[in-house]
Amino acid sequence: MMRVTALLGAGASVDIGGPLSVDLTYRVRARVQEIYDPKTQNINRVPFLNEVSTKLDNYFSPEKSHFEDIFYALESLSSFTRGWRPRTIKKFKPHLGSLLSPINERFFDELLLLHAKRDLLSEVGDAINGYDSLFYRRENYIGYEVL
Repeated sequence: MMRVTALLGAGASVDIGGPLSVDLTYRVRARVQEIYDPKTQNINRVPFLNEVSTKLDNYFSPEKSHFEDIFYALESLSSFTRGWRPRTIKKFKPHLGSLLSPINERFFDELLLLHAKRDLLSEVGDAINGYDSLFYRRENYIGYEVL
């Protein structure tokens, strides 16, 4: 059996009792990235997703960022980071990279970005999976169907 997951916006999950964007965003922001430091052989706990979220909140103020905004920012940062490498070929370099430079190098750490993206997707996936698990215990639930 193949599983298909769709993220619906604009309040669609309210009607089916699914996870809300605000709840997913809260979970994402609370997730701390664990990065192994080979020099010290320690695992550093870095609240990177929350740092990115806070920067976005300040930028979007008075509105708050959502997990989708956070993921888009992480993807953009990854693109710029790879684009500034000397060996990256032209078609993979974002054009705006020629006009911008990092203010805070921390936001361009490839390992931290990779962990943050993985953790964001993991939190969203876990929330959806938790909802799916509840569905299988219900019977005759109209509006939700397994494909």
